[in-house]
Amino acid sequence: MSDIKKSESGEPGSSDNERVRAAASRVDEATLTARRARIAAADALRARARRRSRSLRIGLACAAVLIVCGLVAIAVLAVVDHRQDERAAGQRDALNAARGAVTAMLTATPKDATGYADRIIANSTGAEHDRLSKARDALVAAVSSTETGMSGRVIAAGLISDPTSTSDGARADALVTAQASDPALLGADPDTDVLTVRLSLQRVGGTWKTAEVVVK
Repeated sequence: MSDIKKSESGEPGSSDNERVRAAASRVDEATLTARRARIAAADALRARARRRSRSLRIGLACAAVLIVCGLVAIAVLAVVDHRQDERAAGQRDALNAARGAVTAMLTATPKDATGYADRIIANSTGAEHDRLSKARDALVAAVSSTETGMSGRVIAAGLISDPTSTSDGARADALVTAQASDPALLGADPDTDVLTVRLSLQRVGGTWKTAEVVVK
């Protein structure tokens, strides 16, 4: 009887122990499962972070390349624009010089015959300068003998060839049409009041001068 009672009295304790062990086992299993889940999640987060970091580095590298390309493009455009501006300025200077030269050669007064000859000689270069220098006295005499002043105005002008550069020695050709009271000053037919002149220009001392004058 006593043995049976002992056995019966021991059953509740044994059952409690089993429940405790089962609960502890479930806790351990849940803890292990949660830990594994955290580890797996951490691995996934690290992998995602690495992917994001890689994507960020690639994005930053691409952005840097685009910025550099943009800066290079801006620099190239600035250089091109500067060269275009220089070219346009050179064209304007040469054309203005051609217009001014023709106007000066067709404008003279008897009282300033010497000044007229000296101005057109100073505005020439090379063979044209030599030719005008030799003809200086004849020019002065021809202008002095007139009764009234002579004048000319440019009607149209254009460049046949653009300036080769903006440095000394550069060349350009222009075609100028003018109306003149005495076209004979340039050797044109005195019976006409409109003449067309081709000028070869050369840059000397930072200015454009006439290297050749041909009446068309």
